[in-house]
Amino acid sequence: MRKMLAAVSRVLSGVAQKPASRVLVASRNFANDATFEIKKCDLHRLEEGPPVTTVLTREDGLKYYRMMQTVRRMELKADQLYKQKIIRGFCHLCDGQEACCVGLEAGINPTDHLITAYRAHGFTFTRGLSVREILAELTGRRGGCGKGKGGSMHMYAKNFYGGNGIVMELQTYRYHGHSMSDPGVSYRTREEIQEVRSKSDPIMLLKDRMVNSNLASVEELKEIDVEVRKEIEDAAQFATADPEPPLEELGYHIYCNDPPFEVRGANQWIKFKSIS
Repeated sequence: MRKMLAAVSRVLSGVAQKPASRVLVASRNFANDATFEIKKCDLHRLEEGPPVTTVLTREDGLKYYRMMQTVRRMELKADQLYKQKIIRGFCHLCDGQEACCVGLEAGINPTDHLITAYRAHGFTFTRGLSVREILAELTGRRGGCGKGKGGSMHMYAKNFYGGNGIVMELQTYRYHGHSMSDPGVSYRTREEIQEVRSKSDPIMLLKDRMVNSNLASVEELKEIDVEVRKEIEDAAQFATADPEPPLEELGYHIYCNDPPFEVRGANQWIKFKSIS
C-alpha cells in the first residue's frame, strides 16, 4: 500500500510541475485534419480549375502557424533595428504577406529552384535559412547568409537565388510601406491598413480556423508565440554582437579566380581583341 501511495505521489508531483497549459493540451483530443473551402478561381479558356476544397492536417497547420509567426516577428524586429539605425540602407519588409512564402513553400519541393521579388526575407527563411543568418545579413555582419554584403535584397539559400526585380502575382497586402523609407500612408489610410489587419490577417485567419476546427487550442498557439519571440530575440542578440566583415574582404566573392571573358565583358582586354 505504501509503495502504491508513493507511486501515485510521484505521478501527481510530476504533473504539478508541468505548466497548466501543457497539461491541458496533452489531455485534449484534437482532430487529425479538417476540410476547408477555397475561393473559386476565374478561368480563361480552361475546362477545369484548381480544387475548391483542401484538407489541412493538424501537424501541417501547427508548422505553418509557427513559420508565419516567425516571419512576422522577424520582420517586426527588423523594423525595430532599422529605426535604431542598426540596419542601414534599403530594407523591404513583408509582414502581412507571410502566407505567400509559407504557402508557396508548402506547394513545392526543397529541390525546386526559386526566385522572388526583392521582398525576400520570408522566402529566405522558408527556404531553410535561420533567423540568425537573415537578421545578421540585415545588420551587415559576418554571420549573415551573404556574409554581411548583400543586405535586404540579396539573400541566398540552397536553390534560392535572392531578390530580383520581378513581380512571382499574389493577392496579398503588406502592412509596411514599399520600403522602410516609405511611411506607406500617402496612398492608403491607416484605417485601411487596420481593416485589413482585423479581417484578413493570414496568421489570424489560420489561428481561427485551426481553433474552430479543433486542430489546435488557443493555449497551444500562445506557447508557440512565446517560443518564437524568444527565438527572434536570441537571433537579434547575435545579429548585433557578431563582428562586421573585415575591410580586406570587401572585394571578395565578386569574381571567381579565372572568369571567362565572354561573361559580361569581365576581361578588361576584350576590346583590344583582333578581329582579323
